[in-house]
Parts: sequence; C-alpha cells; structure tokens
Amino acid sequence: LLAQLDDGLAGNAGGRERFIEKSAPVLRSRLRASPSDIDAADLNAVAKLDAALGVRVPEGADLVPTSNPIEDVQNLAQTELKKRNAQVRLRDALATHEAALAADPNNADAWVGKESSLRELGRNEEAQAARSRAIDVWDEKAQALSGRGMHKEALAVCDHALTLYPKDARVWRIKAWVLRDAKRWQEALEAYEHVLEVEPNNDDTCCNKGVCLVNLGRRIDAVAAYERALAINSSNQDARNSLDTLQKQPGPTPSPRPAAEK
Repeated sequence: LLAQLDDGLAGNAGGRERFIEKSAPVLRSRLRASPSDIDAADLNAVAKLDAALGVRVPEGADLVPTSNPIEDVQNLAQTELKKRNAQVRLRDALATHEAALAADPNNADAWVGKESSLRELGRNEEAQAARSRAIDVWDEKAQALSGRGMHKEALAVCDHALTLYPKDARVWRIKAWVLRDAKRWQEALEAYEHVLEVEPNNDDTCCNKGVCLVNLGRRIDAVAAYERALAINSSNQDARNSLDTLQKQPGPTPSPRPAAEK
C-alpha cells in the first residue's frame, strides 16, 4: 500500500492531483487503524501526504491526532483540494474579466468583476485599482450624458454604480454632481449628505452642500455649511467667496457648477 502511495505521489502534477482526489482515499481507508495500531509506516504515509498537499505541521505538534488519524488526513486532503479548485476557478474568472477588458477597456462591470476576483485572491492593491477604474468609467459616462442634457440616463448610470458600491463617497459625489446640473437641489443635497456620512471632513462637499441650501432658500443652513467648510479648511476660497456673497446680498446667490472635490 505504501508503494502505491509512493507511486501516486511521484506522478506528474495532473497525475498527483487525480491520485490525491480519487486513489489516495481508498488507500487511506485500507490503512485505517486505531491510534494504538499506528506504526512508523503509517506515520510515513501521513507525512508524505502532508508534504504532497503542502501542509505545514507546527514544530512540536503531534503528527497523528488522537482519533482516527487516517480519516483526519483524508478530510485534510479533501479540504486542501477544495481550496486549490477554488483558486483555479478564481483565476479563470479573473482571466475572463481581463479578456472582456481587452475587448472594451471602458466596461465598468468587467472592472467590478476583476476587483472581486482580485480580492478573493488576496491581491488587494490591484483590486482597489480595478475599483477606482470602474468608478472612473461611470464618472466619465455620467458627465458626458449630463453635459448633453441627458440627466435621466446619467442618473441611471449613477444608480447602477450605487447598487454595487452603495457606500462609496465618490459614487455619491458623481450622483450629486448630476443632480446639481439638473437643478434638482433637494436630491443633490441628500446625495451630498451621503458623502458626508463617509467623509465628514470633506470641505468641498460642505461647500457644495451650501450651494444646494442657498437654492432651496435655506440661507441660515447655507451659512452654517460654508462656515463648516472653512472650519475644516480655511483656505477653501470657494466657501469663503460664497459666504461673503451670501452675507452681503439679500437674494439667493448664483448657482455655480459643482466645485472639484478631493
């Protein structure tokens, strides 16, 4: 039996995989014994299987568990195989997303899929870059549509992005920008509030919130928003100018395009 184990583990990568998945469990069941019957040969079989699976046993740990050691090794083999198969599936999925992006670099959903696969593979920096690129694509598309007066279509882009990243401050800023461009001030204000839930110290968002409040006739709240922006960043000239204008003129201030936010 040990000779069969040696032969199976000595095969090529594909043969080893098939052996561990199909033949090794049969051999292990035939090697089954109670702890008191385990001998050096069985320990050697366990060690070889551990090595084949890349299992690291902590130094000083008991190689053979106290109950049914051969079955424990079989379960370990099956667990390791599941992990390995999952990694293969993730790499296949990543390759599919990359193929889609090779055909269309502006496929935002492919960037989202790539991010997901990369995170599952533990490649977090690359995943974050993929997420950022997906949002870049949505931003460019929403602004282009809004610039042509197609606000409904631009908002559809934003809402799709928010179904995938519901708490992403940058996506909420894009939606707020489109709503401001459409002069839908109350909804824009609500979108900026979502941004501030994630980024409470974003002075540009406070400033843009003030513009919405001015256009809603809420001058006192607008003053507070501009003052908050200046408390965060005393160099925010947009907030300072808007506050000065608001304090000097009795009527509503003009509605400038949204300020570039950090």
